[in-house]
Amino acid sequence: MENKNIKIKSNNMLLKIVIYIVLFVAYVFPTGFISTSFIVTDKAIFTIGIIVVYILKIMSKKKIRKDDLLFICIIVAFCIIGKSFKYFMFLTILLLEDIIKDKDEIVIIINKSIMPYICLLFTFLYSILNFGKGGRYAYTAIMEINQSGLSIFCLALIIMHKNKKIGWFTLIFGLLTVSRSYYLATLLFIISKTKLAKLIVFKFKNWIKYFNYSTITIISSFLLIGIGHLYLYKYNIGEIFWGDNISNRLINIFDYSNLYRFIANLAVIIIFIKSPIKLFTGLTKEEYINFGNLIYSNFNVPYKYTNPHNLFFSHLKLYGIFSVIEIIYVSKILKKIVNENNFFVYLAIVLYSIILGAGLYSYWLYLSVIAILLLNGSEENK
Repeated sequence: MENKNIKIKSNNMLLKIVIYIVLFVAYVFPTGFISTSFIVTDKAIFTIGIIVVYILKIMSKKKIRKDDLLFICIIVAFCIIGKSFKYFMFLTILLLEDIIKDKDEIVIIINKSIMPYICLLFTFLYSILNFGKGGRYAYTAIMEINQSGLSIFCLALIIMHKNKKIGWFTLIFGLLTVSRSYYLATLLFIISKTKLAKLIVFKFKNWIKYFNYSTITIISSFLLIGIGHLYLYKYNIGEIFWGDNISNRLINIFDYSNLYRFIANLAVIIIFIKSPIKLFTGLTKEEYINFGNLIYSNFNVPYKYTNPHNLFFSHLKLYGIFSVIEIIYVSKILKKIVNENNFFVYLAIVLYSIILGAGLYSYWLYLSVIAILLLNGSEENK
């Protein structure tokens, strides 16, 4: 009995460490102030920390799941083929299987911890340091506005589980990101609180399983290809405008920023059609630029280096066909936690990955899963 209690305390401690690592790298670590060439980055800290916890978990259980072992072998194989360690980041996904099993413990840890409030204070600090930058007034440590928006959205949901008033204040504060995606996510969350939305979702709750991440990714990928062609058409007839004015960007979506982000998806597909061998290694920045120059020339569009703003196309560019395996694995995990209570929030987070390429990988995946779990009905908000 004593050994069992020690094991439970050990598991709880490891879970608490995971939550603190996620919150630290997402809100406290000064990612935006550190050069990307610097060795110690937010993703590096997160990856190393989670892998260490996963190893400790395996050592305590003295066994490893067959699925995990297969996934590790696939990652090692891609590292050897691509001659790169970049795939190791995805080893962090393995621990999520254990995290979602301890969802009730996550609720307890969050409710007892002051860490979410510390994260909010750091969010205020980074917002002050970047006040007015690009016409935006709310930022997190990452300093990139779209990822900051997703982080603030998740933080608001986490704090809301501790204190509704502070949570709603955080959600409203996030509007200062002046991000269309943040406004859409907030709108979906507000809609989820209405009686009509609850009634509809509850009535059709058996349909939720059909809105899994893999299916949404496939459908959205085809839609994005169509949207990319639409923007090319709009460009050719002169109906793309310069969206420098923030208010204009909120009203008119046909601006040059969106033009380049949508045709970047088309460029990635064309590159792999022309050079399918790259599907096993992904593209370097130099390869992407060289191919991009030729493709944009064929589009009759001046070349501008723009990464895909969709998570699947972004990872397809970086990791090749491994991104398909990633989507399948993440979808399998999300299936286990999405229900009628958190469906709208799940959609909001998935839309971030579809429209902006933010979330559902690295520590944002953990952050999103924690936020979704807190809304799964296991415990009422305070």
